[in-house]
Amino acid sequence: PVLVTDAGFRRPWFQAVETRGWHYVGRVRNRDLCRLGEQPWGPVKSLYALASASPKRLGCVEMTRSAPWSTQLCVVRHAPRGRQHRRITGTLARDKRSRQSAQREREPWLLASNLPEERWNAAQVVAIYKRRMQIEEGFRDLKSHRLGIGLGLHRSRCPRRIEILLLIAVLAN
Repeated sequence: PVLVTDAGFRRPWFQAVETRGWHYVGRVRNRDLCRLGEQPWGPVKSLYALASASPKRLGCVEMTRSAPWSTQLCVVRHAPRGRQHRRITGTLARDKRSRQSAQREREPWLLASNLPEERWNAAQVVAIYKRRMQIEEGFRDLKSHRLGIGLGLHRSRCPRRIEILLLIAVLAN
């Protein structure tokens, strides 16, 4: 299996996944340190300059100076979508959370992966990570009683009934 994670997961998680023999694709963000080849340690933010519209594999990179581990990195920069968070009055939101979200969306994707290089190119790794949001929305649709089917409200202990409810949810999507 391939586990897809967002930027909140770090070295212990990736190593635990790897010890099970599984594969991972996860986003790495600006506060981590890395070393590309024999270069000195630096923030991963310095690798953002290598990003372009076409996905690029950076090769094997050492991460976290305190307890180094090697992983493959891919980088891609997406075109801005032009989305803006507006308040109910129509003015642009300028609160801290809105600014942080906007900054996060402007950053290129720097993806750590242990997928074999010979079978998975950079474009395929990026495509796997793109599916993460669809998966999260699917879980939201299952659990939410307002926006979805409210799977937590059915109180059933019968696996067959839960299976049928999940089948209905899949067909509805």
